[in-house]
Amino acid sequence: MDGARGADDAATGGWVVGGPLAADPAGGGPAGVRSAVDRREQLLRAAEDLVAEAGYAAVSVRAVAQRAGLGASTLRYWFPRQEDLVVAVARRAVDPHLEDRRIADRDVPAADRLAECVAQLLPADDAQLHLLEPWAALLTDAVGPRATPLGRALLEGGVQATAERVRAWVDRLVDEGALDAGRAATAVTALLTRADGLALGLLSGTVPDVATAHAVLRADVEALLRPVA
Repeated sequence: MDGARGADDAATGGWVVGGPLAADPAGGGPAGVRSAVDRREQLLRAAEDLVAEAGYAAVSVRAVAQRAGLGASTLRYWFPRQEDLVVAVARRAVDPHLEDRRIADRDVPAADRLAECVAQLLPADDAQLHLLEPWAALLTDAVGPRATPLGRALLEGGVQATAERVRAWVDRLVDEGALDAGRAATAVTALLTRADGLALGLLSGTVPDVATAHAVLRADVEALLRPVA
């Protein structure tokens, strides 16, 4: 990050600005594509281990490369900026928590399936309201006067992963004819922004409880969908 480079930059040459290098320095051309992809996975797993041990602030060029047993130049090939690595790790952190549930089960009404999926964007019940606190703290770190590059990268990664999963659910229903293709992007934006607003409402008390939040989100889903002919 711009504000936390320090000794790591002196030791590794810092993060390369711009696109990836012409070739993975440990790759060896087209024949090494598979092993090169494996190295990317190796780097991500090393970064995830560091996050689990000491938080995202521990993700640096030196630490990740050392944990992965690879050179800093290989890391910079796959992740030209530190923020790129943090975004990738944040995306992977979100994915396991958003299940497809019954979205592919056409025996279940489309509105039920989509509502069941997007409900995962909110706490399951009032006992889980505390799970919104880290999200609120992340917003503080990502926007406003206290924003940091790390906070912005974490928010970016989480938002990207969540939006892609919601888009996949919506596209599934588009393919079935439950939603017009031309409205898919708007539907994704509407669901994401509604979920964010409800989360803020739960934190501030303007939304009285989680059951109310889920009911509002369910009503939005029903308004977006039309019965399959």
